[in-house]
Amino acid sequence: SWTRAAVVGISNAAITNPQFTDPNEVLINTTTTPKTVVYAYTTTANGCSYSQNVSVVVNPSPALVVTGGKIICKGSSATVSASGSGSTFVWSTGASTANITISPSVTTTYTVTATNTYGCTKADTVSILVSPCTGIDLNGSFAKGVHVFPNPASTSATIVFHSEAEGTYTLKLCDVSGRTISELTRKAVPGENTGQLNLENLAKGWYMIVLQKGEDTYRGSILKE
Repeated sequence: SWTRAAVVGISNAAITNPQFTDPNEVLINTTTTPKTVVYAYTTTANGCSYSQNVSVVVNPSPALVVTGGKIICKGSSATVSASGSGSTFVWSTGASTANITISPSVTTTYTVTATNTYGCTKADTVSILVSPCTGIDLNGSFAKGVHVFPNPASTSATIVFHSEAEGTYTLKLCDVSGRTISELTRKAVPGENTGQLNLENLAKGWYMIVLQKGEDTYRGSILKE
C-alpha cells in the first residue's frame, strides 16, 4: 500500500488512506521551482512489514503570456509576442523567436509553445482578426449597393443605401448565432438614406447586419473592435 503527504506548492491534496493500486495521478506544481513529492510504500507479507519511500520531483510549467491579438486591415501586418519563464518559444508558423510579425489574409489563430529549462512546456494562442477595412458594398436587390462605415468600428457605424422610392426599411443587428441585438424601423425617402448602428455596449467580434425594404434584403457584416 502507499500514502502521500501534502506538499506546499503542489496543488494535490494529501492521500492519507492507504491505497492498494499503483499511483495514477497528475501532480501540479504551482510554483516556479521543482518540488519533491514522497510516496510512502509499505509491504506486508508473512507477518513482516517493509517500508520504503519513493521520491518524485515535480518540475514547474513555464509561465506564458501572449500579447498582440488585434484586428488588422487586410494587407497589413501585426506583431505578436510571447513572454514568461520559458527559455524557448516555438510558434505554429515554425518561428522560434519570442516575437513574430505576421500578415494573414484571413482571420487566423496562432499557437505558441514555451519550454523552460526543466523541459516542461505550456501552449497558448492568439488571434488576428482580418478586416477589409472598407465600407461593405454589395450589389444585390438594393440596386446601387449598401455601404457600411467605418468597418471595423468601435462605438457606432453608419449604413447608407439608395432607395428608388418612398417606403419603410428595417435595420437589424444580429450576433453570429442570428439573435437580434437591436432593430429599428425608419421611413425611406427617394435617393440616399442613412441609418445608425450603435455598437457601444457590445463585445468585440463579428456581427451581422440585415437591412430590409419591402421584398429587398441586404445581409452584411461588421467587426466591433
